[in-house]
Amino acid sequence: MSARAEALLKETPLFANLSPEALTRLAALSHFRATKRGEVLFQQGDASDRLYVMARGTATLSILSEDGHELIVHILQPGTGFGEVALLDGRSRTATCTIRDPGEVLTLNRSVFLDLLDDPSVARAVIDRLCVMLRLATDKVELLAHKPLRARLAHVLLSEATPGTPPKVTNTQQELAYMCSGARPRINQILKAFEDEGLIGKDGRTILLRDRAGLEDAAQSQADD
Repeated sequence: MSARAEALLKETPLFANLSPEALTRLAALSHFRATKRGEVLFQQGDASDRLYVMARGTATLSILSEDGHELIVHILQPGTGFGEVALLDGRSRTATCTIRDPGEVLTLNRSVFLDLLDDPSVARAVIDRLCVMLRLATDKVELLAHKPLRARLAHVLLSEATPGTPPKVTNTQQELAYMCSGARPRINQILKAFEDEGLIGKDGRTILLRDRAGLEDAAQSQADD
């Protein structure tokens, strides 16, 4: 079991640069647990007691605005570590995590994780990860504040695409609407426009990115037609 955990941690950006010794130690202190569709791992405002790595399946991270609207900020894919911010500062969870596709998560208790920060390689990896998260949060604020919905949707499609030929996006239209802070009917209209322009294709409910460069141009545009 620890060998499987070590292999997963090695592929997780938060821990990828750890020394082999630190990875082995971390894996030995981690535990797998199964997840069910719709299960809430933690809610916004909950106390934080553990860090997670998505092993199989997917999950959403969402926040609730003051007026009660949900905004999905990220779809968690296998190999993604999450829950580290609240784990570090000891404050409440900043988002709600809901299982989207059933699978499995790897968990690490807060006390164990904090002890590992005495290892310079662990501390550096966490600092690097927090810097990335800060940049992403800044980009998200700028996107929502200054870009029209068409550009926001193009940006989300690019950021959520999984590698492949072509890259694929499995998010539902409602999830895309939450992530873009837009209405689902308008998301549907823009997706159809993207398809007509040859930027995307469809395979059932899966979105195929046909023209990545074109989507990148759309993500920078101020046009919203």
